[in-house]
Amino acid sequence: METAAFKKALGKLIIELRTEHRLSQEKLAFEAEVDRTRLGEIERGEANPTLDTLTRIARAVGQSLGALIVQAEELASGAARRPASTVNPEYIDRSVPLSKGLTHDQLEIALNRTLAVLDQIGLNPEAGDIQANIYSGAVSNIATKAIAEASDFVQNKDTAHPDLYNPRLNQADPDWGLEMKATHQVGKGGESHNPGQGWFMIVVYKVVNGQTAIVQVEIASLKSEDWTIHERGAESKRTRTAVTKAAATQRLRENSVYLDPEHVTPVLRKIREARRQPYIF
Repeated sequence: METAAFKKALGKLIIELRTEHRLSQEKLAFEAEVDRTRLGEIERGEANPTLDTLTRIARAVGQSLGALIVQAEELASGAARRPASTVNPEYIDRSVPLSKGLTHDQLEIALNRTLAVLDQIGLNPEAGDIQANIYSGAVSNIATKAIAEASDFVQNKDTAHPDLYNPRLNQADPDWGLEMKATHQVGKGGESHNPGQGWFMIVVYKVVNGQTAIVQVEIASLKSEDWTIHERGAESKRTRTAVTKAAATQRLRENSVYLDPEHVTPVLRKIREARRQPYIF
């Protein structure tokens, strides 16, 4: 990290990411807790930032530290590489309510961190690199960790339920928990091994030209009666599963806090029109 070429490439990359996220130098310095003069030196390739400083800068621009370093190294070596996908902030519906402890800005940061990590991993289920269901689980786990890093939520190490919880709230509070799932099916309802009361988020991804993109995020506060439980027979080794009932599935679709217009289905289009908040297609 001491070569002039790497420092120049790193500075250029930070400027590009900052611009992409519509952050001024002053705003990035504030978000990353870095002196603005120091940030200017880093962007000009004149400084040797510590790993702690780079970690904070990376998080502020929706990247992991590893992804930031890898991209800077590739820029320094002249290797051509597509940047990781990012969500379009214009597609975030800020009228959709979120659970306490998670803001729309924090969700945007978390989704971009998720995409940065997935890009760094570089697996493509469509190319046979990994089974689709296993990849969906990975997307869910990475998104869970990213939300914990960006918001008040904490990952729940107890695998029972839920994936995230807000330590500032009482467990009886309906906003206490947040369960996460990921799928490649747009507009899909909820599925869970631990159905119950609490917030439920579905991250929908697509592989576009070999690169993972997030195209939809559904979220809703659900109750126990919103689920239909499918019990397994005594001879089955699989755990029970539950799916959302029609009304709850509709509510999840209505609460598409993020939706890429290129992946809108006819059902989602009708929902948007009914809410009188249609996207421009």
